[in-house]
Amino acid sequence: MKTDYELKIEIKVYKDLLSRSGSIARRRIKRLQDKAIDELLDIADKEKELLLEKWINDANLSVRSLNALKAINVDKIKDLIPLTEDVLRQCRNMGEKSIKEIMEFKKNRL
Repeated sequence: MKTDYELKIEIKVYKDLLSRSGSIARRRIKRLQDKAIDELLDIADKEKELLLEKWINDANLSVRSLNALKAINVDKIKDLIPLTEDVLRQCRNMGEKSIKEIMEFKKNRL
């Protein structure tokens, strides 16, 4: 039969082991989460790169907006990045609806 002192020591050892194993598990889970987040960010970056290299025709914009963008030599989606509302307002055949449509596209997709 074990004495109270021996039982207390045994309980303390088990408690320490559980504490350490929990700490190790938390660190491993954190590393796995960080790795998963990094992989998701890499995928998102690749998808964005692919989107930026697409032709402006693939942007699902109205014909009027597409024609106005082509008139100012916007051929690829990446060419939309530097365009501001003020720049678009100065473009011929660029109405308020087209400007709004293009700015919404930039906001939601870029």
